Amino acid sequence: MSELYSNTLTIVESDSPFKVIREKPSKLPLFRMIGENMFKSNRKDIYPLLDEMSSFTAAEQWFFQLLRVAMDDNNRCIIRNSSLTKAEKNKKTNAVKLLIKRKLIKQVIREEYMINPRAIIHAKNYESSWEYWEKLP
Repeated sequence: MSELYSNTLTIVESDSPFKVIREKPSKLPLFRMIGENMFKSNRKDIYPLLDEMSSFTAAEQWFFQLLRVAMDDNNRCIIRNSSLTKAEKNKKTNAVKLLIKRKLIKQVIREEYMINPRAIIHAKNYESSWEYWEKLP
């Protein structure tokens, strides 16, 4: 007799060669904290993003939100100075210095930044992003 696994109502004839087995819904969450496995053995490899974000200054919060909105699949972002006011340019300058010091971003070229791939992980481009990140000064 073959087994038929199902979580939905399945109508099977009484003389069917199938035995219906109901699976219990999984209690595992749909997501986990980025970079951790259940044994936390690779904790050293992840960036403590939540800890860092909790201590951001107002300028850092503002600029990091701009970066997240502008980010592509390779964790790179372009923030044009021409689109910012003078006050925002000053805020950006301060935020960039602080975020670089936290090792959360690096400047690729003028007006282009990269977010640490271990802070925000894009699964399909992680390896290439990490290699590029390590090559940046």
